[in-house]
Amino acid sequence: MEKKVCRKCNADFIVADDDLVFYRKIGTPTPTWCPECRRVRRFVWRNERSLYRNKCAATGKEVISSFSPDKPIKIYDQSYWFSDAWSPLDYGREYDFSRSFFEQWRDLYYAVPQINVSNKNVENSEFCNVNSDSKDSYLISAAYENERVMYGNRVGANRDSLDLYIANNNEYCYELVAGKNCYKVFWGQDCTNCSDCYFIYDCQGCRDCVGCTGLRNKQYYIFNQPYDKAAYERKVADLDLRSRAGLERTRVEFEKLRAGQVRKFANLVNCENSTGDNLEGAKNCHECYDLVNGLQNCRYAVWGGYQMSDVYDASPGVGANSSVIYEAFDAGINSNDIQFVGVVHNSSNVRYSLNCYSSKNLFGCVGLSRQENCILNRRYPESEYGTMVERIKRQMMDLPYVDRLGREYRYGEFFPPEMSPYGYNETVAQEYYPIDQSVAVECGFNWSYDVARNVAVTKKAGDLPESVDELRALGEGILREVIECEHKGECNEQCTIGFKILPQELAFYLEHGLPLPKLCFNCRHYARVKLRNPMRLWKRQCDNQLRIKNEELTGDEKTQRCPNMFETTYAPEREEKVYCEKCYQNSVV
Repeated sequence: MEKKVCRKCNADFIVADDDLVFYRKIGTPTPTWCPECRRVRRFVWRNERSLYRNKCAATGKEVISSFSPDKPIKIYDQSYWFSDAWSPLDYGREYDFSRSFFEQWRDLYYAVPQINVSNKNVENSEFCNVNSDSKDSYLISAAYENERVMYGNRVGANRDSLDLYIANNNEYCYELVAGKNCYKVFWGQDCTNCSDCYFIYDCQGCRDCVGCTGLRNKQYYIFNQPYDKAAYERKVADLDLRSRAGLERTRVEFEKLRAGQVRKFANLVNCENSTGDNLEGAKNCHECYDLVNGLQNCRYAVWGGYQMSDVYDASPGVGANSSVIYEAFDAGINSNDIQFVGVVHNSSNVRYSLNCYSSKNLFGCVGLSRQENCILNRRYPESEYGTMVERIKRQMMDLPYVDRLGREYRYGEFFPPEMSPYGYNETVAQEYYPIDQSVAVECGFNWSYDVARNVAVTKKAGDLPESVDELRALGEGILREVIECEHKGECNEQCTIGFKILPQELAFYLEHGLPLPKLCFNCRHYARVKLRNPMRLWKRQCDNQLRIKNEELTGDEKTQRCPNMFETTYAPEREEKVYCEKCYQNSVV
């Protein structure tokens, strides 16, 4: 193995033996940035939720765009971008060996028109991004096949729900985090196959439960205590869950119970020789997160899966019948041997390219589809392509790009973050690795300086209706109000300062007896993200105290801490009780 020092954060990190085998296999130098810094470097290229009104440079049509109008980016409406009305090959240029590769690639990237948003095959869902096959939805991202869903991220196949994060196949749910196959679950986290519940955590197969944690296949429970049906209904009525005050009292009691809930060290299902969290069907995968449905021999990969192998440093969004991927985001789908790429699918042998589809043998390209043997969007005869690529690789080692902080980028490094068209605070980097403006600039990231928000708030957050009955009495008049976000723009969470309630949203609150939110949709999203553990592992010992017989005495019992060690996303200094697999299974009821 190699011991190295990260050129970005100066932390020590190790390139393991298995990693060295992988790097030799793909012909790439070992990384100079640590795994977490490499992840952040990719994250700053993905903007999922910051949307703006902009204009298509080809048609003049006003469109929703992930690029703000002040960016030096020419955008095309997605229907025009995917049409044959223009060709990205027209922007091709010869390689200049007197200039660094990254400098030339940057010039190409900012010259080629970019797609306004990725929002495919949708109906009445224009205000969405990284979304497909959805209907009547609003402000959802990293999403697919949703209907009548609002304010969701990383959501799929949900119906009639609001404020979701990492949710699949749910219906009539609200404020749901990591939920699957749920129905009418409000304020739930890490729950599966549950229905008609309020404030639940780590529950499976539960119905009619309020304020519960760690339950399996239970009904009529309140704060983990059982009731018969009649008593449950009386108790729920006393909780007054249709008022803001009643919900807050219930939430406070629920949080007390959750604080003492035993935590499983990691969510690993059908996994073999794998570490990380929220993995399903993984073999020989390490430091991976949120990957499902078949993966093997992967490392430092996040969000995706669906049959993939030999994938390193890929996030966010990777996989789907893909193999041999390195340093990529939003990439894969029937691809093989792609490195240093973003939004590349159905392709093979692609290096340093963005937004390319159904292609092979690309190096340093942007926006190509159904092409091969191209460098900087210029075609080469097949006999010349390989020779040119090897020559460019050598030149990248001899003539590195130097960023504004003096850091060098040679072949084997991902795109410099200063070349991203987005500010750090516009991207998923801010959601998972939040920093303020001064730190971002100090680390060499871009920052988006918002135009001053002249929000004319008409209703203070403290003046909102306290119950659904009061809300109903206001009628549609609330739709005309600009509601003040409680954060008032003083947080670091892309606060909108003021927000409005939409008709579809109001109907949901009235139907389910829910009060209006006091935070804008951005601040609510950040609150949900904070509920999950970081993508980082620590070594920790099981906290369970086992009872064992003291044979030296009279058969009395004593306690001894379980000796099992594991890698977990719960840092050692955290107060939660974290158990190994066996102890955890013995603790749930």
